[in-house]
Amino acid sequence: SVAVLIVAMVCFSSFVSILTASMMELRKIQNDGSRQFWLLRRYMRDWGVSKRTRLRIQRYCEYAYKRQKQRVQEEDVMLLCLLSDPLREEMKYETFATHLFVHPLFSACDDRTRIFSSSVSAGHLARDDQAFSCGVQARHMIFLSNGALEYILGSMEEDPEKQRRMPMPISEEVGAGQTLEEPTRGGVGSEMVLEGHWVAEAVLWTRWAHRGTLR
Repeated sequence: SVAVLIVAMVCFSSFVSILTASMMELRKIQNDGSRQFWLLRRYMRDWGVSKRTRLRIQRYCEYAYKRQKQRVQEEDVMLLCLLSDPLREEMKYETFATHLFVHPLFSACDDRTRIFSSSVSAGHLARDDQAFSCGVQARHMIFLSNGALEYILGSMEEDPEKQRRMPMPISEEVGAGQTLEEPTRGGVGSEMVLEGHWVAEAVLWTRWAHRGTLR
């Protein structure tokens, strides 16, 4: 019984040590985050950023920071720097493949989709940000992996009645896979772009200027 008691005390001490170390690490992370937000507020105040813009920036940073902490980020894993180029491309392919395969072309290519992985990157938008505006030369095809955007046909400054008479369907620039919900109609001349939808497929085949605004 003495031996069992000693083993139990050792195990308990180890558990307490691990718990204490974890709590200290968590406290350090929280303190670092608080300091960064304090510096952000001070920076915007010192440089005369308007109250409206300050509020937008702070809200987005709070959202992005919280979301970032939900997953381990690539820059936090030092060992990833040791990967060979082929292994790095393999990992990038597996990271983005799920989003690409909603499109019939990439789904049909299957493993050959690996050749596209070097041209794929992730981006983020805050509320009211524009992904692109009408008339701008298209550079990328966009796959929405999270959230929702609104595609507005034509310029946002155009008269709604003029947009209603435009012969070009919105579906020419917005698409969805067969197993996904079709883009839903928003206001006049607009559609909601949801997770799994894509926009500006035409840029894969030809020089393309956006026919609307995505925000």
